[in-house]
Order: sequence, then structure tokens, then C-alpha cells
Amino acid sequence: MTGFMNFNDAGPQYEMGTVIPDGTLARVTLHIVDGPVPGPSQTDGAILHPSKTSDVLQLRTEFTVVAGPFTKRKFWPNFTISGGEQDDHGVSKGWNISKAQIRAIIESAFNFRPDDMSAVAQQRRQLNGFRALEGLEFAVKIGIEKGTGQYKDKNRLTAIITPDDKNYGLVMGTATMTPGGWTIQSQPAPAPVQGGVMAPVNNGGAAGGGAVPLAQKPAWLND
Repeated sequence: MTGFMNFNDAGPQYEMGTVIPDGTLARVTLHIVDGPVPGPSQTDGAILHPSKTSDVLQLRTEFTVVAGPFTKRKFWPNFTISGGEQDDHGVSKGWNISKAQIRAIIESAFNFRPDDMSAVAQQRRQLNGFRALEGLEFAVKIGIEKGTGQYKDKNRLTAIITPDDKNYGLVMGTATMTPGGWTIQSQPAPAPVQGGVMAPVNNGGAAGGGAVPLAQKPAWLND
């Protein structure tokens, strides 16, 4: 007999209000949370959020885990685009940090090492606007920001995992449980398309193919 509602594909339950463990490695997708302030590009539209206490403008995002036991769990990193404390050149220190993180997101999503200065890699690191980040899939390390007062602990972005990291190929693969333990089925590296521009990585960006043994723990757990 076939039931009307099928719960076989439902994920495991988790205690409401709990955070993803500190140091977790995960594959995520990025969604932009629109704000009232237009971005610097004509393609952005209303995209930035003003601070209530300073001149800072932020790009607010929603990261959703797409593989492993924390699939569909979300957290919300913010990226400073302008304002706040300035460096010796009059540039926002927050923007310098965000710029480095956004570069790493691009490199993780499109499988470029940070030291890859090829024409294709340099072209891919140039965006028409922040909207180009929407839907990108990449690897991250997740931390915990301790709550104060009435506020509970929450997850935060610790780092973007780029292809020069030993864990990149594992996190961007698909985990399956076998009698021998966890195995990561690696996805092929993204291939160049028309004009030498790389296509987005929506199903993983690990180089090579085949199965990669991972002892007794999946890649999204601590080293």
C-alpha cells in the first residue's frame, strides 16, 4: 500500500534553537536578503542594509546547508560594503574584509585556487554587481557566536574553504554511508564554457572523480 504522504525523504529532526556545531565544514548556497538601499551597480537594485547606529552599509545574506546532517539549516552572514573605521588609505576596513571573503566565495564556487592568476580566473573574479553572488554554491567553515543577555548563541561564518584547502574536494562532494564508513563521491571540476568563462558549480566543484575514503567521519565535521 502506498501512502498519500511520503516522509521517507524527510531529514532528521533536530532540537529547535540549537546551533550547528563549532568547526563544522559544509557546502552551502547563498541567497541575498534585499534591503532598502541601492547597491553600487545598476544590476543590484535595492540590496543594501543601513546600520541603525553608524554609517555602515551591509550586504545581508542567507546561507543554506545543502548536504550532510545539517541539510536545510540556515545562518545569516553580513558583509560590510562601506562605512565604519577606515584604513590609512581612507578605505573601509570592513569592506577590505568583505572583499577578501567575496573573492574566496567566487574561488570556492568556481574551483579556482587563490594563486590562480590565469585570464579565466581573473575574469571570473570580476562581477557586474552583488546580484551575481545569488545562488552560488561553495564550501564554508561554520563557527558559533556566543549570545549575550537574552540573545542565544548563533552560527557565524568562520571561513570560506577554497580549492587550496585539503578539505575542499571532500566538502564539495556528496556523502554516502557504506559498510566501511563514510565515503565522499567527488564531483567533476567545472568545465570551461563559451568564451572561456566558467559555469557555476551547483553540484559540487571537487576536482577529479571517483570515491574518496574519509575514515569514520564526514567532511562537515571537525578536522
